[in-house]
Amino acid sequence: MTVLSNDGQSWLTKLERIGEKSACDRSVVFNNLGHLIDQSMLKEQFRQLDGNKAVGIDRVTKACWGEQLDENISGLLQRLRRGTYCPSPARITEIPKEDGSSRPLAISGVYLLLGLE
Repeated sequence: MTVLSNDGQSWLTKLERIGEKSACDRSVVFNNLGHLIDQSMLKEQFRQLDGNKAVGIDRVTKACWGEQLDENISGLLQRLRRGTYCPSPARITEIPKEDGSSRPLAISGVYLLLGLE
């Protein structure tokens, strides 16, 4: 399912344009992208999360966060728009490989999984 913005473009298209613009011109500064994010976009991002994954660093499951989805998304959106949202860092864990080396694995929380980091 594609979530459309007020101008009819998909959110993914808008986010891709922002990514392309920042990749092409490193001097571009984005002050505030909060106007691109709304409750319907965040709800769709939440629905797309795989609920069978283990809990993240915040110890919150998708099911638990979804119990009060409207309130959680409303609060998150307010913090994003006010500029008071402070994401928790991902925890890096080293995963051993067959050859004896290891690779890093980032363990995030629900907010990180919504694509807000």
